Amino acid sequence: MRSHDVRALVLVLLLGCSRGDADPRASAPAGSNRAPERSYPSIRSHLEAQRLALARDLDHHRASSLARARELLIATLRDEILPAWNGTPWDFSGTSQTPQQGKIACGYFVSTTLLHLGLQVERVRMAQQASEHIAQSLISTHPLRRSSDQPIDAFLAKVRSHGAGIYIVGLDNHVGFLIVDPADTWFHHAGPKEVVKREPAHEAPYLVASRYRVFAKLFDDALVESWLLGSPIATVTPKRR
Repeated sequence: MRSHDVRALVLVLLLGCSRGDADPRASAPAGSNRAPERSYPSIRSHLEAQRLALARDLDHHRASSLARARELLIATLRDEILPAWNGTPWDFSGTSQTPQQGKIACGYFVSTTLLHLGLQVERVRMAQQASEHIAQSLISTHPLRRSSDQPIDAFLAKVRSHGAGIYIVGLDNHVGFLIVDPADTWFHHAGPKEVVKREPAHEAPYLVASRYRVFAKLFDDALVESWLLGSPIATVTPKRR
């Protein structure tokens, strides 16, 4: 083989090894409980840098900026922020702000992970609301949908009919995330008397047993724009009579 052919072959191999799509995180299935490879502070700082870059482009390329930001938010929450908390113990009064340290309640798990995603939610106030009010705080254009005494398979089919993505789901006395991909649906939550975990939705005891369920798809344009601009997100609370 001639010397210039050898140099060309080496260059091809080096480029192949450095391709971005070789990142193992990119091929992780939605149901994976694999811990993220980056540290939690690194995940958050990297996401913040991307937020600032996308925000600068919002006025000139609004549609593409919102679409890119939505994709980034879904992937980061699903593949890095939520899995980092797996194994953290649940406690009714748990308010931990650090994965794997202390304990955390289901409402605080939702509000804390969203805050760490960069959404300017009221972490404590939101965590203390009923699950329906938590969901209402996070949507503007996507409707809030309810079901009562519906078999789990029918409920999951209803959720899946609204497409892949991440949903907030409220139950009788619980709240968590539903992750929908083309193949399956997963429930990621701080399990009462257990730990934070992701499990197949049709086998998740609290999701299956709940008589009342409410859900809303996250990351409509209004929520994504709030993230890009760093705008505060007010918590919906019960109306006074």
